[in-house]
Amino acid sequence: MKKIIRKPDSDLEYCFDNDCNLNSKDIKNVLAQVPGEADDMNWHWIVEMKDGKFYYVTGGCDYTGWGCRDWGEAKVATTAMEAILLAENDKYDPEKKSIKDQLLDQLIGKQPYGLREE
Repeated sequence: MKKIIRKPDSDLEYCFDNDCNLNSKDIKNVLAQVPGEADDMNWHWIVEMKDGKFYYVTGGCDYTGWGCRDWGEAKVATTAMEAILLAENDKYDPEKKSIKDQLLDQLIGKQPYGLREE
């Protein structure tokens, strides 16, 4: 099976470059994404860097979008699985999968890339 290479979208680029003080041009692949929504749910990504590191990245913004009231955080790891362990475990409802579970399921192919299960 051919490996899929995903480039950062504009949400990840802005969060990574401006809020996390890292360079999105150094991202080799975006492995998993749970999308967010302005002024509501946060974004979550697992990224592989060109230098071999992995990051769990999370961020959010207000209703005006990125560039006003936004925030982001990137936590470094040595593997994609380790990066997932750094993700939020926000399971408040037993009927829903946590962010951590959704990222893991995307990584192992049980959930489509970029899907947020509600």
